[in-house]
Amino acid sequence: MRILPPDHWQGREADHPPRMIRLNESRNMMKPVSISVADDAAGTPINPNRWGIFLEDISMSIDGGLNSDLVRNGAFEFSAADSPRWSWRTGWRFLHRGDSGFLDATVDVEDPVARQNPHYLSVRVTGGTTSAENEGYDGMPFDACKDYEFTAWVRARYVEAGEPAEDMPQSVRLSVQLTDGADAVLAQRVLDVPLGRGWVKVERTLTSGRTCDRGALRLVVNDDHAWPCASRHVIVDVDWVGLRSAEHAAKLPMFRKDLVDALRRLHPAFLRFPGGCIAHGYAGLDSIYQWKTTIGPVEHRRQMPTGRGTHQSMAIGMHEYLLLCEAIGAQPVPVLAAGVSCQFAFEGATPIPIDRMDQYIQDVLDFIEYANGDVDSVWGGRRAANGHPQPFNLRYLGLGNEDAISDVFEDRFSRIHHAVHDAYPDIQVIGTLGPFMEGDDHERGLRLARRLNLSIVDEHGYRSPQWLLSHLDHFDHVDRNGARIYFGEYSARSNALDGALAEAAFMASMERNGDAVAMASYAPLLAREGHEQWKPNLIYFNARTVHETPNYWVQSMFGEHRTDTALPTCVSGVSGMRRAFPVRIGLRATAERADFSVSDVVVTDRDCDDANEPQRIRLNDVTVRDGESERFPLALDASSYDIDMTFERTDGEGGLAVSFGDIEAGEYGEWFVDSWQNLYTGFRRVGGGIPDEPLPPVGGGIVDGKRYRLHIEVRGSDGTVRAFLDGRLLQEYRDDGVERHVVAQATADSATGRISVKVINVTEDTLDANIRFSSRGERFGAIAARALAGAEGPAPMQLRERPLEHVTVPPKSLVEVLIERA
Repeated sequence: MRILPPDHWQGREADHPPRMIRLNESRNMMKPVSISVADDAAGTPINPNRWGIFLEDISMSIDGGLNSDLVRNGAFEFSAADSPRWSWRTGWRFLHRGDSGFLDATVDVEDPVARQNPHYLSVRVTGGTTSAENEGYDGMPFDACKDYEFTAWVRARYVEAGEPAEDMPQSVRLSVQLTDGADAVLAQRVLDVPLGRGWVKVERTLTSGRTCDRGALRLVVNDDHAWPCASRHVIVDVDWVGLRSAEHAAKLPMFRKDLVDALRRLHPAFLRFPGGCIAHGYAGLDSIYQWKTTIGPVEHRRQMPTGRGTHQSMAIGMHEYLLLCEAIGAQPVPVLAAGVSCQFAFEGATPIPIDRMDQYIQDVLDFIEYANGDVDSVWGGRRAANGHPQPFNLRYLGLGNEDAISDVFEDRFSRIHHAVHDAYPDIQVIGTLGPFMEGDDHERGLRLARRLNLSIVDEHGYRSPQWLLSHLDHFDHVDRNGARIYFGEYSARSNALDGALAEAAFMASMERNGDAVAMASYAPLLAREGHEQWKPNLIYFNARTVHETPNYWVQSMFGEHRTDTALPTCVSGVSGMRRAFPVRIGLRATAERADFSVSDVVVTDRDCDDANEPQRIRLNDVTVRDGESERFPLALDASSYDIDMTFERTDGEGGLAVSFGDIEAGEYGEWFVDSWQNLYTGFRRVGGGIPDEPLPPVGGGIVDGKRYRLHIEVRGSDGTVRAFLDGRLLQEYRDDGVERHVVAQATADSATGRISVKVINVTEDTLDANIRFSSRGERFGAIAARALAGAEGPAPMQLRERPLEHVTVPPKSLVEVLIERA
């Protein structure tokens, strides 16, 4: 065998030239670890296309992100339905200058460009100049000598009291300017908008005179005419204003190039879209994603609220999504609603009425035809008319997202599934297991999958690093005779390196269980800095810069080399650490969107010698105001204890959270009541300051003015926590997992014989890893290695003379050893 030089990895990521990791530490200072790989065993077949990405329109990931349009609200369709303080003016600033006239700018809907989006800006020419300025998303970035492509629909019309005069001017002047966000003009083009000729689409290129980070687009209506009749006035209408950099991703003019490049560097095998809750209507039944309204001319795509305080322009619809998949080499995994809206919407889960189901099912079938049909079919012809005659080779279709698996859901899902299976038997329908990694919805989803013979079901889980490291056996228990898991949304809820390494360890466990786990995708993918609606995210960006996280580089390393066999891999020389509920006891009550009175608080120490005489500590009564926390004066160490208190909501509509454990260290449990619009009550564990996703919550909220008695039992002997409300057991939680801080997994490509060995070290120790192969490496050729030890990305490693006997694994790192067959 031969050791490849470190520059073997050079050029793999041209935008991120790797650093060198030099290993000067003496082996005497390292911790020895043995890793055994059975490379001559048959191994477990795994999906080579298992690692993908998930794109959902939250945190300005699409409009203000992937969508390269710099204009915000260019169609004047924003409204209070998006966010309470929004209107058609959002994103725009209006100004009138001159000695005559006044500002008269409003929105109109009469005779629009497109009835689907009827609002447009209407400016009355009254004298002087009227300007409308748009700063986009936190200011528009302009570069000196670079071109920007402006588009808009414009119309000039006159309103008069009598017959038009012969000397009536034939046009109105509209100036298009790039500015520095103040008064300096960086570029300008002047348009003469013809009077009385209806809507006209205009396209102009502007070249910026200098670089600016917080620029703006300004439209100026100039009144250069002395109108012949005072009773006559002119109106200039403007709609669908857009501005894009002329530098864009190849064949993807609507996408921001640097973000597409960042997605490509993840080496995704597939891309899931559009949701997420957006797919099945976070704002109710009327907001279910309707793919047919997202294709064709953008003016005719119905814009919609997301239900999360943002707006969907639909500039990137289903067709653009399929183009993006093609451009980055990812298989499309679209998700459509299963005939029921999101249960977290205000009105709860609402099914599509039976008399509308046939049409909805036909819409689903038409989408498959749009993606795969030949040009002679109705929807394949529409695809060709939209510029893509070749099929997109769709193989997967997700139905539903984190749905409550009710009887009506099973009915709607089954109807759609049967129709898809009958018409397109080669399409793999992906089911859903509800919003949690366990619980009633999860079990009902599995039963439904067995009944319908589904091959893949979608499971989601957002857990802390501690949880992931202590549940590396989670997928060991999946029924191998049932559907395989698509782990469609997951994260360690942290962008710190520890969180990324916990994700890597969990991903290694998914590879080990590749016969049970078919696919996985981290979530969320993208977030614009300052507009995060969810944290953490894989990629953060602003107007100019893309910031990759350690989590990003973990995904990239796992995705780069596609292998199809998981080899039996064993780590020895390290031990696990049992998770234990903290013995230091603090107590805190936090209110959100409500006020609460908390009284009769008693903490009972069950660790005392005389079990019949437990120590009881009575604490003071408190009032907890909206948005505030109250700490109880408690200093106690105990592994087993009870907490009792009475609480009452005195004002507001929100909930109460009771935290107990070592709060200062970020290691505690939290019981919450009246969450999700007074729908749920539940428990979650917080580790390292990072909250786990709560246990599957219990349905039902609380009633104003009623006093409730809460009883919590913590038993450190078996890591059990129980919560009771008015004597009724609500939930039971067991915290007895063993964290594994050194994990390894080897996979192989059967076609080339290449072997990838990944070693995840979450400890503070440098490891001296001896990788032993059952074949003794007799047919090994070149060997190379790289390590991820921070946010800068993986770096090549300098290997020693006997590289497999002494692989140095730095503290808190992910190391990959790549072995080529001779």
